[in-house]
Amino acid sequence: MTSVEPYLQHDPSYLALIQLLHPHGLTCPDGHILPGDQSPHRRRRMDLPDYRCRQCGAVFNLFTGTLWWKTRYSCATILQIIEGIAQGVSTTHLADQLAINRAHLAVRRPIIIEQLSNSSSWERLLVYAGQ
Repeated sequence: MTSVEPYLQHDPSYLALIQLLHPHGLTCPDGHILPGDQSPHRRRRMDLPDYRCRQCGAVFNLFTGTLWWKTRYSCATILQIIEGIAQGVSTTHLADQLAINRAHLAVRRPIIIEQLSNSSSWERLLVYAGQ
């Protein structure tokens, strides 16, 4: 398991999403683990650094290879979406509360439910939400 030291400068939402989306550590698309001492390659968004794999050269970030790839939502918004769905909040209410597109949320909702029900992410989410 990789160290979370490169992520310590990030907000709690980013750290929680790493634990939810990458419980065994952040990896490139080819599965190479991000070394604990690696600095970001670039920052196109302040809240989402990109890293370049030292082994294969692939550029990746927290959302690469996940449902959230190419999203424009902030880490905090994504975490609120996941928490709301885990708590059973309706799609309409969640979209209104977060001021996001209901149709985009409706497409993602069943995928999120399936991913969470097939993993231990539920437990990690509930632990995070209780903090």
